[in-house]
Amino acid sequence: MKTNVVYKYEIPGNDYQMIRLPKDAKPFSVINQNDKIVMYVLRDYYTKSVDLIDRVFITAGTGQTIKDNIIAIIGTFTIENLVFHLMEVELTTDLSYKLMEK
Repeated sequence: MKTNVVYKYEIPGNDYQMIRLPKDAKPFSVINQNDKIVMYVLRDYYTKSVDLIDRVFITAGTGQTIKDNIIAIIGTFTIENLVFHLMEVELTTDLSYKLMEK
């Protein structure tokens, strides 16, 4: 039987970010908390570190073009008077190279 728990992950301010999560973890919300962007994720409490995979998220501003394959829309948040959207995107070879350059 699974024991689900909500975890919080800080999202850096860059466009793309890779976060190690369980494959079956379910990101469900993003907010600006104390001037830090955090994503809330429902995951199994007993997932072992060997069961984690790299998952990629993009922060995009309203009106910004997104060329990646979007897996899920996590939510919308604001920084001052600007509106941003957090999405999980498919990890492709091209995107892997882009993330390694950072």
